[in-house]
Amino acid sequence: MRVLQISYSFPPLLETGDGLTNVIHSMSLALVRRGHDVVVETSNVLDWKTRRKVTAPLWKSVRGVRVHYHQSLFEFKTFFLTPRMISSIQKEILKCDIVHIHDPRSFQGIIASYYAKRTGTPYVVQPHGAILSMPPRSPLVRLLRSTVDSLLTRRILADAAGIIVLNQDERNKIESQLGICSSRVFTLPNGLDLDEYDTCHPADYDGTTTKLANDEKIILYLGRITHTKGIDLLIRATSILKTRYPLEHVRLVIAGPDADYKKHLVSLARSLDVIDRVTFTGFLSEEDKKLVLAKSDLFVTPSFTGFPISFLEAMASGLPIVTTTDADRLDFIHDHVGYIVDPTPESLAQGIIRILSSTELRTRMSRNAMALVKSKFSIDAITETLESIYREVLSRSR
Repeated sequence: MRVLQISYSFPPLLETGDGLTNVIHSMSLALVRRGHDVVVETSNVLDWKTRRKVTAPLWKSVRGVRVHYHQSLFEFKTFFLTPRMISSIQKEILKCDIVHIHDPRSFQGIIASYYAKRTGTPYVVQPHGAILSMPPRSPLVRLLRSTVDSLLTRRILADAAGIIVLNQDERNKIESQLGICSSRVFTLPNGLDLDEYDTCHPADYDGTTTKLANDEKIILYLGRITHTKGIDLLIRATSILKTRYPLEHVRLVIAGPDADYKKHLVSLARSLDVIDRVTFTGFLSEEDKKLVLAKSDLFVTPSFTGFPISFLEAMASGLPIVTTTDADRLDFIHDHVGYIVDPTPESLAQGIIRILSSTELRTRMSRNAMALVKSKFSIDAITETLESIYREVLSRSR
């Protein structure tokens, strides 16, 4: 099968991308390993945060995936203007069996959907949880998003041969709020390349990067530091631990790049007198991220949409998970690999204490997490499901 992947970015190496583009990277490599011909049309921007670029135009083979990088003339958030891509997409669509668009709001997705429809080539859209996510805080960004959605995104989704969602909550929203027929919606969680997690052990970590003591229980938040993740709730829960658990042996590690929210969290931690128990690491390299995961005891993300890849990384590292009902549903978590609690500091603190206080419970959930990610969420298992989605879409389009 010849698959044309469309993305605003495609990192040559996993450590240069974000969560979404790293998923696309792993998925494309897995498709090639399974014998498919994969071409990626993308911008030359490797990371939307730092705006690092490769020289373009450039054809590059990334472990068997043929990637065509195009020069971006303008960048705003993840909208990268690549007009020279248009002629290339026109040619590649005529050669492929199916087009896979990973962000229908991107310039690349808009162009690819237009020419796919024009040539009668079936395309699938995978929004990665972004279409019906929490509105941006900026009024300007909110206005731009709603305008693009009204004029283009809804039409792109309506014309798609298939829409790939991360979980049941996203599926329900797509079907009810956008009126998409259920037969065109497919559920596909994220997958993880488990080979990357076979060699990381706590003993390898010397604490140099984040200055963590070896005798502390580490509660880890991993992801962007933003208001949408409920990190303020986690800090308030940490303050409750002062009266319920020996706080001097617990450290909350908040790992990830700042999205203009760290200052607020530092102020909150200081006002609650837990600033000495909270560590902000900033951005971590792939190597340091895996080692910090291996060093940690518990993974907590109070709020999220979709299916964050960080959850799989935590499970592959054997970490129990605590999250709240103020998030999309991941039904496999509760009482199996962790807890889903009410979105209050008290309930979150209780969930954390229950796991940290019981070595037996923590060990059981850790084993369950590693077994589950291996059986259901490995990149190979997910890619096998993706193949079946492609085949069903193609059979309907004939």
